[in-house]
Amino acid sequence: MPAGFDAVKWKKMQVNLAKDKEWEEEVNNAIRKKANAKAAPPEVPVLAMNDSLRLDFDYWRNRRNDSAHYKEYRINDSHVLSFYSFLTQYLLKISVEGGKATLLKEFKDACDVTKTSPKKSLQPLIDKILVMVSPEEMDDFFAELDGVMGYRFTGRYENTLASIIKSGNEKLKEYVIKFVRGDKRFKAEFINDHPDIVGYIVDKPESREFWMKYLARCRNRVAILARMLMVGLIDLDEKDEAVRKVLEHSFNNNDGMGTVSEDEQLILNSNGFFDALKEEYFNGDYTSKNVVLCGREKYDFFYGYIAHMPVNKELADMLVDIFSRPDYPYVWSNIFKEHLLEANAAYKAKFDKVVSENGITLPSCLKV
Repeated sequence: MPAGFDAVKWKKMQVNLAKDKEWEEEVNNAIRKKANAKAAPPEVPVLAMNDSLRLDFDYWRNRRNDSAHYKEYRINDSHVLSFYSFLTQYLLKISVEGGKATLLKEFKDACDVTKTSPKKSLQPLIDKILVMVSPEEMDDFFAELDGVMGYRFTGRYENTLASIIKSGNEKLKEYVIKFVRGDKRFKAEFINDHPDIVGYIVDKPESREFWMKYLARCRNRVAILARMLMVGLIDLDEKDEAVRKVLEHSFNNNDGMGTVSEDEQLILNSNGFFDALKEEYFNGDYTSKNVVLCGREKYDFFYGYIAHMPVNKELADMLVDIFSRPDYPYVWSNIFKEHLLEANAAYKAKFDKVVSENGITLPSCLKV
């Protein structure tokens, strides 16, 4: 029963629906019934739909009668196609709760592991969105979908939105992109989980604000930067500034590169990312002046980058510069030795080869 509906009237409707002679008229009355806030008590409609749609039902009911009772009004192919279009566009939107509410309930059941296996695809429900949710309801639908799917910490909500953006359904994709763009805070969270989608969500005019401000909140900010460089969201004259700002975000948050693909690493390398890292933080002048800060507070920052940097002569020279100083961050040297040289045989072999081929003498703190 719709909220606010008279219980006695509702029971009478149910009784009439079971009668052969009354059911059709009862259905038609339910379709016609509009909200009446001035009535005492206020009257609510049976079905959640707009009033113009109620008139369309009357039209098609009359055409049905023309056809069924052989009246003079001629029914032809165009009527059939129009009626089919009407059904596919509106039928799933029409329910006691309204199409949006009904579909949200279906998503809730589909994401409830006590009712539905988590292995079952959500695609059949995604396919219903355009036919059950009105354009003006889309933002509210996607906002409420967050809650019914188990909230964002599960990842399923973001993954569903991302799958829509990556799909071939252009109309539905537009609605999702509009929704995500409308919430700056969620936009950063969403892109953090799906860096490859940044080109859909961030446009050129807001690009600078995004990497200056919102990338500070993203753990995968380096991958996002790489994707922004890849799709041309960052102008060439701002490229170096963007790189250094992202490094600053990482340093301030004491974190590293996050998850970065090989293609993204190549993009970063070709755009001077690792050179900027060495110029700003990974050099003896900086670490010896900030030895306490680097040693005690920025070890995650150090390891989060050093483990991803290309193993070459430039890396070895950089380490020699840092760890040959009288004041060097000993915590960093211990991290490099324990996690890369001692625990990773493949990395050590590659590093030793670079050192040997280039005649590099390592400081004692790096010798294993």
